[in-house]
Amino acid sequence: MIKYSRAELTLAMLQTVLLIVFFNVLMATVLPSFQLYSGRFSVSVMVVIFLSLFVRNLFLPFFILILLYIHSFFTIEPWAIAGLSALTLCALIGAVRHLLNFRSRVSIAPVTFLGYLLWYFILGLLLSFKTGEFNILVSYLVDGLWSGAILSLFSPFIFIFLDYIWKIKRSAMGVL
Repeated sequence: MIKYSRAELTLAMLQTVLLIVFFNVLMATVLPSFQLYSGRFSVSVMVVIFLSLFVRNLFLPFFILILLYIHSFFTIEPWAIAGLSALTLCALIGAVRHLLNFRSRVSIAPVTFLGYLLWYFILGLLLSFKTGEFNILVSYLVDGLWSGAILSLFSPFIFIFLDYIWKIKRSAMGVL
């Protein structure tokens, strides 16, 4: 477990926020140019999965809520429901984190894909309960399938940036 000083935590959080803002601006400008308006490509979900897997800190729920609040500037999804979904996902990943053994960076993609599916299931379920329309759940799962599959292919590369930001040494964890 890596122990961070207050300055290291603040710097890593600020860099992660800048990374989220960069990818959100990129997704908001690039995807519409390809006529993709309905995709839910959220790199913030990948960051939540990364933080849940590799950063063990008492302030992790607050970091996640801050990231999702910043992400809410770029989406119409309610940040409180996304925060509840993220914290539920974080708790589930924390429960099974020790069962996961990463032999290579390629093994990160299936875990990220399952995290995306779980995220969109929880988010769709909460929104369905809130609105009373359960077709939202199906819509979120369908969108989660294809956007999660696409983004999980890029997850090993995004995790390289996050490893650098959060100073994760994968060689000590068995990951090349």
